[in-house]
Amino acid sequence: KKDIVVWTVMLSGFLRKGKWNRSIEHFNEMIAAEKSALDAVSLVSILAGCSSSGALQQGRRIHAMVIKIGYQSDIFVGSAVINMYANCAEICDAERYFGSMKEKDAACWNALISGYSMNGYGNDAIDLFLKMKGSGINPDEWTLLSALCACSHAGMVDQGLHIFHHMAEFWNIVPNSKHYACVIDLL
Repeated sequence: KKDIVVWTVMLSGFLRKGKWNRSIEHFNEMIAAEKSALDAVSLVSILAGCSSSGALQQGRRIHAMVIKIGYQSDIFVGSAVINMYANCAEICDAERYFGSMKEKDAACWNALISGYSMNGYGNDAIDLFLKMKGSGINPDEWTLLSALCACSHAGMVDQGLHIFHHMAEFWNIVPNSKHYACVIDLL
């Protein structure tokens, strides 16, 4: 018997093995199956595949499905949509989706901060990081890693060192090897 769990496990397996074309075929079969309804896990999985493979058109299709079936307010799906657009270098679409979300968690903020960083918008990444702090959501180790990478890419040495030196004091996050690597790159 095939249910949403079985379909999604197979989809995740194809994606994990880098079989993008087979993933899309499977996803289309999944949609066509009468008794299979998409859920947040399956949507996040296929969006992650679009993100890692740079499949913007497929990602736009999935985004439209997210809206059509009513998952646009799901924060897990939202962070996956933001991440997909950012990884496909469509930062304006990532910003637009982020701005439309009524509720955001750290993963949503992280997706856009990281997107800014990897697309060369270091100042925007740090501005968003500061807005996140002001929103009442505490940054996590991934937020700080993205902020440090943004500082490194933008040549913002003083800002990056300030963030690094206050990680433990302000946010109780002990720097790990990835944070240290960013600081080395920053310097």
